[in-house]
Amino acid sequence: MKRAAPICDTKSGRKVIDFLKRELLASVYQDCEKKEVACFDRRNADHILFVEKYARIPEDRVKMLLESML
Repeated sequence: MKRAAPICDTKSGRKVIDFLKRELLASVYQDCEKKEVACFDRRNADHILFVEKYARIPEDRVKMLLESML
C-alpha cells in the first residue's frame, strides 16, 4: 500500500510556506485548488538533509540542558 506524503501544517499562516520556499523550494507546490501547500518526501535526500539540519538545533539544546543538570 502506498503511503501519502505528509502535508505540512500551514494553518498558522504564510510563515511556513514562505520559509520553505526560501529553504526547500521543492517541498512547496499548488494543490488542486491552486493553494500553495508543502509536503515532506521521505525518499528525497534534500528533504531528509533539511529535516536533519533543523532537528540538530533542539537536540543540541536538550543535550546542553541535560549536561547542565549533572
